[in-house]
Amino acid sequence: MTWLVCNREDDQTFGTYLIISNVKTEDFGDYVCIISKPGNTIDRTVSVREKVEEIVYINPNPVPVGKMILVMSAILFAGLAIIILYLQYGLKIQVHIKDSFNSTEENDGKSSDVLIVYSPKDSEIALGVLLSTLETQYDYKCTSRELPASTSIWYSDLQEEAKKCRRIVAVFSPAVVNESWDTNNVLQALKQLQSLGPKLVCVALKELPKTQNEVKNSQGETLASLTRSIGVILWDRKKDDKFWYSLRLRLPPKRRTEMVDNKNFAQGENNSRLTSNSQESLDNLV
Repeated sequence: MTWLVCNREDDQTFGTYLIISNVKTEDFGDYVCIISKPGNTIDRTVSVREKVEEIVYINPNPVPVGKMILVMSAILFAGLAIIILYLQYGLKIQVHIKDSFNSTEENDGKSSDVLIVYSPKDSEIALGVLLSTLETQYDYKCTSRELPASTSIWYSDLQEEAKKCRRIVAVFSPAVVNESWDTNNVLQALKQLQSLGPKLVCVALKELPKTQNEVKNSQGETLASLTRSIGVILWDRKKDDKFWYSLRLRLPPKRRTEMVDNKNFAQGENNSRLTSNSQESLDNLV
């Protein structure tokens, strides 16, 4: 410990500095600093305290809360993105996978891909839209039959034709049950169609009837349970793409190359026919 005496202001102010070179435990405490001026003395109390270092606790197993929140947020957003993409493109992807990778249904003794059955009142949709689109745009070989007026003879009337086709597409509307659009009649009609084979696709032109207390048939089935097992597609022109993807998903796989080749073949036949007709016209002129 060293005392250093100094002055200033032309030796009118004197002071002493206390210099502690090596601080020891006994050096900590209170000190009095005396400042002397002519006619005035000031005492200042100074405390020298030992600095205590703060001990920082380090958790041996810290929980990375920030990283956990970040990861959970990323998973949540990824899940939402997947759901949105599935709702937007799920059917299209499923149809593409089915047509690209599922085995084609060939050499099975069937003469047609699709049998479309319908009421005469629904012929415009059945033939003008469904059959035409399936044949021209998606290259399915289709045939059609009108449903008899009585549902009780559907099976006997259609069973032979149904055996020749890979899928049965039934256009279902109040017209097929003679406008008796109630759960009992619709259930009986669907059971008749289901008996034709397991590969039935039902296209409903109107929402199927619903009741709170549905009556079960002899097999213990209700209309709701039967429609779930069959898979009913609602005809909706406002969601045209969704309807066609839903329908194609239930039809036999079609390879894209096969579709292109068949279309080229059809175009070739048309061109040959046009050329032949043109040649005949020229011969007639000569």
